[in-house]
Amino acid sequence: MVIKLAYNDNSLDLMEGLREALNDHPLIELESYHEDILKERKKAFGLKTEWGTRQSPFAILLDDEKKPVIAFYNERNDCTLNKILETLQSYVVYGTKV
Repeated sequence: MVIKLAYNDNSLDLMEGLREALNDHPLIELESYHEDILKERKKAFGLKTEWGTRQSPFAILLDDEKKPVIAFYNERNDCTLNKILETLQSYVVYGTKV
């Protein structure tokens, strides 16, 4: 599974917290794109455009076949560290409760 995250300077704490928390979830990788860094900007905006959002942060959890499991939108106020970790603890999403 992969979590793709598009973030900016205002959401650095989310990225750092997520990176630290994923140490407890060895089957999940983190791909993060900082939209204020020129080399990552295109990937960040591409990710957000693909899933129909403009605001940062935005995160999406993809399964091993690159199919979406759940998306976390800033517009819905659910792109938070607590919400993402709560989802990862779900039996349906991760397979086993950690």
